[in-house]
This record gives sequence, C-alpha cells and structure tokens, in this order.
Amino acid sequence: MSITIENATVTVTFNGVNYHHEYVTNIAIVDPRQNELAVSPQGHGKGIAYRTGTTSSITADMVVRGMQPELLSLYEKAFKAQTRFDLMILDASTNERYDLNDSLLCNNPVIQTIGTGEAALDQPLKLSTPPNGFSYQGPTA
Repeated sequence: MSITIENATVTVTFNGVNYHHEYVTNIAIVDPRQNELAVSPQGHGKGIAYRTGTTSSITADMVVRGMQPELLSLYEKAFKAQTRFDLMILDASTNERYDLNDSLLCNNPVIQTIGTGEAALDQPLKLSTPPNGFSYQGPTA
C-alpha cells in the first residue's frame, strides 16, 4: 500500500516535547505488507492465503520546507544516536491522520540543496517505523 499526501502539517515528538512543521509537501508512506493467494495449478480449491512484507518496516518520505535550524540540529542528533520519536501527519486536504510511532530517521538531515529559490528551503526526510507503530484515523470534522 502506498499513500501520497501533497499538503500536510506534521507534529514530531522527541522525549515528550512536540515540534511542528507547517510546510510539508510530497509525503509518501509505503506499507510493504500485503495479502497474497497461492492457488492450485489445476484451479481446485480456494487457495492458500498468506501475508508478505511482515518483517519490513513502514517508510515515510517527506519534504519539509523552511525547517528551523534548532529542529534540524535535533534531527541530526537523533540520526547519530538512532533516537526514536513519534510523528503525526495531518492531511490538510482530507483531515485524515496518520501516526508513525517509534520512528527512526533513515537519512542524515543535512542541508542537501544549496542555491536560491524554493528548492533551497527544502529538507528531505526519510523515516522508518515498525508496523505496530503505524495507525490511521479517517477524516475528522
């Protein structure tokens, strides 16, 4: 399953302290778990159901625009120490909520774009979370 969110607000919780990202674009959440069905070559029976991807983590790629330097420093420390944190994504278009708890930062969040314009403000982040740390809440009123 793959979920794409174009416009969201993100709240990150490090050691009980919440930090907010107001400008987050291009979030892609990938859940590798899926059900499969093995069927008889002769077409008999209903087949054998099984699940794949159960030992893989759920990943989230996102671009944070205009990240505060102190938060960038916090992410760098979390990456080096392999510190886990919680992440809450609220889709601004649909009001759907995605929680990724016990997440781990996969990439070192150093500024990767040098230049001018909007792209110079973008900070890509990649997170990994265990399947039991992922939850979804439908649209809220």
